[in-house]
Amino acid sequence: MMRDKRLLVLAFVLAGMLALTGCGGSDAEEAESDSATETSEAEAATTEAEADAGALPVIDASTNKTGWALVSEKCTVCHPITTVDEARLDWSGWTKAVDHMLENGAQLTEEEKATVLEYLTTREQVKLYGASEVQQECMVCHTTERVNAAVLDWTGWEVAVDHMIENGAQIDDTQKAVIIEYLAIRGPQG
Repeated sequence: MMRDKRLLVLAFVLAGMLALTGCGGSDAEEAESDSATETSEAEAATTEAEADAGALPVIDASTNKTGWALVSEKCTVCHPITTVDEARLDWSGWTKAVDHMLENGAQLTEEEKATVLEYLTTREQVKLYGASEVQQECMVCHTTERVNAAVLDWTGWEVAVDHMIENGAQIDDTQKAVIIEYLAIRGPQG
């Protein structure tokens, strides 16, 4: 609901800005053309924003939380977390990397391996969409500095986001999962 209002306001602001820049025209045809362009651009901006909102990855929050814990516990024995952060692999690439680690002594059950792979393959999408979700949903009430300085783990972010929802934040389960994971994996930014 809040997002819809923000999109509508954005569309009107965009239309107003376009109208102001087009007011210097000299004839009625130019004004009509500008009006049609404003409407098309405002509709395009709204459609693009709606498409972006629908592009959130659907993740299994419980699986990813467990995957995050396993990576934090088992992978960082040999590698700093930055190694994971900097890797840009697809499912096949992560499978090869995890198999290589297992061949070199890493200890994961088959179930743990599947959980780690699920987490690692959705991590980039979460990082990609998480920042904009935090900006859109959390910065309505909180300053960037407050969010960036927070030192919380995954469970702490779950509690914080649940508190936001209890206090009126309009965040669905998909957004909630992405926001929590994004904030947990990025860590404090201060």
